Amino acid sequence: MKTGTLYKLDNEYLRCIKIYESGFGAFQVCDKTGKIKPPKRNRNGFITDHGTRLVFNRINELIEV
Repeated sequence: MKTGTLYKLDNEYLRCIKIYESGFGAFQVCDKTGKIKPPKRNRNGFITDHGTRLVFNRINELIEV
């Protein structure tokens, strides 16, 4: 796992933004080209999905794109 690399997990494209010493990886949701998607908001303007994913137990399931 390397920062800046594009991965796929559960039909989502993820760009690695940070790897923690504990083994956690922080990822941003992006499209196929690697462009990071903006946070999702509901009708009231509240953010419902920041687009950040933490992966620890499923690192072996990440597919490098």
